[in-house]
Amino acid sequence: MMIIGLNTLLFIVSLLGSFGIVNGMEQSSEAMYGRFLRIYELTAFCEYILILLITPLFTASSISGERETGTLDLLMTTYLTPANIIIEKITAAFLSISAAVMSGLPALLIPLMFGGVSIAGVIGLLVSFLPGVFLVLAVSIFASTACRSVTKSIAVSYAALIMMTAGFLVLPVFTRIFSSPGENRFAYILALDPLLPAASMLFSQAGEARNIRLLFDFLKFDPDTAFLNHAALISIILQIAEGVGFAILAVLNITPSRSGSKRILF
Repeated sequence: MMIIGLNTLLFIVSLLGSFGIVNGMEQSSEAMYGRFLRIYELTAFCEYILILLITPLFTASSISGERETGTLDLLMTTYLTPANIIIEKITAAFLSISAAVMSGLPALLIPLMFGGVSIAGVIGLLVSFLPGVFLVLAVSIFASTACRSVTKSIAVSYAALIMMTAGFLVLPVFTRIFSSPGENRFAYILALDPLLPAASMLFSQAGEARNIRLLFDFLKFDPDTAFLNHAALISIILQIAEGVGFAILAVLNITPSRSGSKRILF
């Protein structure tokens, strides 16, 4: 049902946009092929945002739900270790979300009926969504281990999602006053934003790679050229590292402590 709903929305955006451009071309007798790339960008961005919005629901209740129903202690008495539990829950959720991500391929290909981006390029863009998905899943499962109820874990997961997307974009703006002109101290915080790889790849595919530079110029940052040229790769590596870190914290948070120290619980 999730895949059907997601693709229904994507096909609506893709088909309506493409038909609108074709209708405009018929009436004006002018070629508007460049506008198909705008529809492609819009459809891809919508897919990524929708994926990020539904991702926390897959792991935010995985541990807190077990705790609420009283089955977490029973689960811990099995042969499964805390690491097995966390890894298997993240893996199951990641495979489900990955299937949803890849199912959006047909909708993304509709605006490309006249070319512009290869199928391999579209698949590469979808693959670039997966590190962000992994990070959100890891943060959500850590929130699930840290919260006593499902409601709290879901709320914390979405608060973290807002911080990772909008927060990492806004925070450097507010901290800009502490930097002198030409400093790069806070510009690299954007590398932690899950939206950066998708935006960077979309701009590159549409021949608008300079828009990344325009974004940093708009924020009045001055990162070096090497960072801008490899922003997507740097951000993906950081997201994977962050995801692994939060997964490790989740494992530690459900590991019984022999010393009697308290785990993080809210």
